[in-house]
Amino acid sequence: MSLFFYLYLTSADYIKSYQIEHLKPLAALALVALIVQIFLGVWTSTNYASLACADFPTCQGSYLPPMDFANGFNLFQEVGPNYLYGLLDNDARVAIHYSHRISAIFVTLIFAILVTRLWFSNAAPLASTLGLVLVTQISLGIMNVVYVLASLHSNCSQFSRCCVTLNYTYG
Repeated sequence: MSLFFYLYLTSADYIKSYQIEHLKPLAALALVALIVQIFLGVWTSTNYASLACADFPTCQGSYLPPMDFANGFNLFQEVGPNYLYGLLDNDARVAIHYSHRISAIFVTLIFAILVTRLWFSNAAPLASTLGLVLVTQISLGIMNVVYVLASLHSNCSQFSRCCVTLNYTYG
């Protein structure tokens, strides 16, 4: 979907009216951070780790619960009957989920800085759109944990379209 949106951007001229090339490195960093976060989210989902931490802001009643990163991020794990809640133990799932949470904090900080820098430039409409999508994504992520809504966290496409817009603008 983001690639189709990129094609749309290449055919539109209005987006080039924002002259803020000095933010290109920050926009690129935000895009890379978002891609890493999306991959962590996919890893969380495919390993049935989305409900490993059922409380917020803590995880299993602790800010540093027992975690097994070696098994949680073993890319060569054996393929088995994953339709029965997977093969990983709970500590490995907690490591995956916790990594996704910590990464979300860094992504939020990067995007908050980008939104602030955009807001005080001539790209305030982009800043408000990106800020709204950021707040929506954070809210959906928290609601997934608090209300046990494992399939609600699907705002990534809007987030990636905003990043594509920002990176295209300065390209």
